[in-house]
Formats: sequence, C-alpha cells, structure tokens
Amino acid sequence: MALILVGAALVLSGCSLSSSSGTPTYSGSGNKAIGTIKVRVLSTLRWKCAGCANGTFEIKNNLRQVPIGVLGFDEPSGITVVDRGTYTGVAVATDGGKWSFAITPGNSTQTGASRSASGTRSFSGSANENIGTIKVPVASTLRWSCPGCAGGVGFSLQNDLTDKWQLFVNGAATGATALNPGTYNDVIGIGVGPWTLTITPGDSTPTPPSSASRQVFSGAGNETLGTVKVPVASTLTWSCPACSTGFSLWSNATSGSAMFNISTTGGTTGTMIVTPGTYSDSQVQVFGTPHWTVTITPGFTARTP
Repeated sequence: MALILVGAALVLSGCSLSSSSGTPTYSGSGNKAIGTIKVRVLSTLRWKCAGCANGTFEIKNNLRQVPIGVLGFDEPSGITVVDRGTYTGVAVATDGGKWSFAITPGNSTQTGASRSASGTRSFSGSANENIGTIKVPVASTLRWSCPGCAGGVGFSLQNDLTDKWQLFVNGAATGATALNPGTYNDVIGIGVGPWTLTITPGDSTPTPPSSASRQVFSGAGNETLGTVKVPVASTLTWSCPACSTGFSLWSNATSGSAMFNISTTGGTTGTMIVTPGTYSDSQVQVFGTPHWTVTITPGFTARTP
C-alpha cells in the first residue's frame, strides 16, 4: 500500500507505521524490508533500538543511491540527516530486536542553530551520523570531542568528495583543525558513542609561538593547519615519536612557489629549509593517532659539504 505523509511517502512491507503527530514513525523487530521512502524536504531521522546497546543497527538502501547513513554499533539510539529524495530498497538490519525510527522535516542535529555571541556553532551526534550541510562563511576553527573514541581508531569526519574543500579529521578523540570558508555537504561523523563539534570564526589551531619569531604547531592524527606565513628563510623541524609508519606535511602555494612537501615512510623526526612565502591549506597526515609537533624557526645553518 502507499501512504502520503507529512514530509514523506512510504511503501510498507513487514513493519508498522504511526503518524498521529504528523511525523511518520516506523517500527518492527529484527531484519525487515521496508520498501521505498520519499523524503520531500531535508529531514531528520531519529532511531531507537534498546537491544542494540550490545548489538548493531543499520538502515540500508539501494547501493546506487546516496546512503541514508545509519550504522550504529552498541548504540541504543541515534540521529542523522536525510537529504531530499527517493530512497528505494530501504531495509533495517539488526540483531537487537525491536526498533523504531521517525523522519521529521528539517535539520535538528545542529544544536547551535542560534549562534552564540562569538558566532560559535555546535553540532552533536553519536556513532556514525550524517549532520547534513555546514556553511562556513569565514575561516574558522573546528574542534571535536569524542570520549568513547579514546584508545581506539579515533574520530573522523568526511564530506562530499565533490565539495571544493575536504574535512581533514581522522585521528584523536579530541582535537582542532582549521576550516576554509565554503559549503561542506553531507558531513558525516564517525566515532564511538556520543560526540560534539564546535565551529568558531577565526583560525586558532596553532599553538601560540614560544617566542616572538618561532611558530610551533602540534596535534594528533591527521589535521589541517590552515595558512602558515613564513616571513624569512627558516628551518622547519618535525617530530612524531610514534610515526614509524610515516609522516607527511604538504600545502598549496598562494604566493611565489613556496610549498611544504614532506613525505617519509619510516622516520620519526626531520628537518628542512623553508623559503619565505604563504603556505595555504597546510595538512599533516599520519597513520593512526600519534602526537606530533612542527616547529618553524627563522634562519638556518648551511650544511658542511
């Protein structure tokens, strides 16, 4: 049968539906094929599965379409954004018993919809969730926290590969990275348990210089340093004691031909001479979540032949 609902239409098979509040709610138990869901506007999907606190819960759809993006491990509930469109072959796969989910028009995952006086916006999620589109009007700092990600694979963010800029977050349970102005679509947080994000205008990711002329950056895992300005010829020193599998630092050039280009497969420390210039979109990439530091000190000592 076909049901025309507020914000969505559904072809049902093997589950029950209620919508007394105007929000369609689907429920069932175990693995169930649902059918086709039509989402008329950007919406929020909330799911519950009490027995999944020690199990898995997944909402799947046709592999040739944009995924609905619900995949929970040892989570009893969650929330994700669903883009406008028609989703076919929708099915629930779980070993947690009874479940339910509801689709409500609008994106309500953004807890900071009313910005603070400083312009900071906050987002929250749990496990693997899509928080939709994030628009960043000016260069900003993104900070994340995922307590359950400590000691594991860490926390990561990804966005649409066709976007102009990519989110380079793939590392520690907490951290910060610089964001370029732009639109980031289909932003998905991947972690263990609840997590939060904040975006604050301005680039405050670099560690404050330890002297008037020396620049020091530190972090864990993959991070974006943003734009680094080097006014005079300098010495760049990097250290990553746990990076036995490799360390990379690279950037684009916005003035002159200056750019970082470090890529090692076995070292834990190194030094290079950097020429004056503006190094934009500077990225650190490592395997796992090791801590690292990058120091840029004006001047250099020529090597003896």
